Amino acid sequence: MFFDDRKETAMPADTSSDGGPHTAPPPRHAYPLAVAAEGELLRIAAIEPGKRFQHRLLELGLAVGAEVRIVRRGGDGPLLIGINDTRLAIGHGMAAKILVVPA
Repeated sequence: MFFDDRKETAMPADTSSDGGPHTAPPPRHAYPLAVAAEGELLRIAAIEPGKRFQHRLLELGLAVGAEVRIVRRGGDGPLLIGINDTRLAIGHGMAAKILVVPA
């Protein structure tokens, strides 16, 4: 346990500073989902920290280890991705925070 001098409360060592789960660094060959090519089958390797962001992605079924396919790249618009039997449109900002590797 680590102690925060300002609050005098214990913080578990397995959490990040924002209170979200601590994750291992992504593999060296991981890259942002935002730059993936159309038709590519990918596996989510890491998600940038942020408890609310990670929670939202989990609600959508996007978790580390999940396989996704780029169905359509919309230029400046959202990416259309497929996960299982579901299609999701996500913006480039969100896609940039999701690191992937080839499946």
